[in-house]
Amino acid sequence: MSDFKTLNKITVGDMVLHYWIDENKHLEWTIYPIAMAKKVCKPDFQKNTLSLVQSKLVHDAYDKNFSNGLTMFNSQTSREMVFVDQRESHDVNDLMVTTTLKDQHQNLYDQKILYDSKMKRLKIWTEFTNKTSETEKLEYLTSFVLNSLSPFYGRQLTDNLQLIRLRSKWAMEGRVEQRPIEDYDLEMSWKSSGLGIETFGQNGTMPVRKFFPIIGLRDTKNDVTWLAELEGKASWRLNAARVDDRLVIFGGLPDSDDGKWFKYIDSGETYRTPYAYITVGQGSLLKVSSRLQRKAKHKTLPIIYNEWGTTWGHPSAELVHESVQLLEKHMIDTYVIDAGWYKSKTKDFNDSIGDWQVDEKQFPQGFTPVVKDIHDHQMKAGIWFEFEGLGKDSQKYNDTNSLVKRDNWPVTTIKRRFLDMTDEHVKKYLDKR
Repeated sequence: MSDFKTLNKITVGDMVLHYWIDENKHLEWTIYPIAMAKKVCKPDFQKNTLSLVQSKLVHDAYDKNFSNGLTMFNSQTSREMVFVDQRESHDVNDLMVTTTLKDQHQNLYDQKILYDSKMKRLKIWTEFTNKTSETEKLEYLTSFVLNSLSPFYGRQLTDNLQLIRLRSKWAMEGRVEQRPIEDYDLEMSWKSSGLGIETFGQNGTMPVRKFFPIIGLRDTKNDVTWLAELEGKASWRLNAARVDDRLVIFGGLPDSDDGKWFKYIDSGETYRTPYAYITVGQGSLLKVSSRLQRKAKHKTLPIIYNEWGTTWGHPSAELVHESVQLLEKHMIDTYVIDAGWYKSKTKDFNDSIGDWQVDEKQFPQGFTPVVKDIHDHQMKAGIWFEFEGLGKDSQKYNDTNSLVKRDNWPVTTIKRRFLDMTDEHVKKYLDKR
């Protein structure tokens, strides 16, 4: 068993940050409500210390727990990390906690936690600094790791922990999934030789495809819920895992095996992961999840009317005029003209996406009088663009110098190719349009 001792406990608002260190200077941490502090138990039945930063360098070994190809969690890089120091800094509203680890190659890993007293969440990220004389290739680096769940038992129970996820698909976003961890094979095994893990996420720039970048764990016996949310601007992974006694949740970018992510870091350079946000609280999921979000600045949101479900890709000046006369009687703030307002050789609005030239048949006098018509009926005017896309009849569809490519071939779907938004020529083209 690992011989854990408390390294530090830091109270922030109604939460406690608790750091445990073992006899080999390996470090874990967890958080819990201050109201539950007296119930916290040291992880005396845990055989493995799972570092509060998870990483893998290309020249280090994978773990041995039948997990190769599933995850780079608990690699040699992570297993060899040891505690260096911990620093706290304060200003008027914020507390920053920096916990520094080093690996066997003397590279440094800073776990950064920012607590804003106006919020009830922690902002967390990891910074890797290459301290070797050579370029290092990172194959994996987490934004956050949250250990020792649940910390309220000397030995973990069964049927008391639930995994929380938000499922999603196009036009059906946000279905809560809350199921016992045993449904994911995350209960304890008779021997800690195989990693139990539930991994989910997505590749690319659709951050809520299949799942939202949120994970939670609920201790039903103690009415405590932990939640973590990723910044989620591109590819991401979230995980719940168990090697032996206590669960761990972790996430951030995918690894090189799973999501083809890697990063070369030159000697002396520092790389920062995307941000994550975590919190813990008691009460309903709705109550605890509200701690992750900033309060809305305005009590009312604008009401937007989008004409897509009226014209199905065939808007016109005449139809806009008919609609705004009816909508003026209601509390509509903005009228949006959707797909099909541009010239097309066919009746399919998909075919000419990308040229963005107003269709003179449907809008004989252009957009100027149409916009005025909308304004005259006490609404703002909006217009639909998917400015990165190109239909097959678009002038730029075959302009390969302007396109996103993979293996030197344009990325192509049945109805689209895509502009390379990093290209200066493309930026000028879109500015003009």
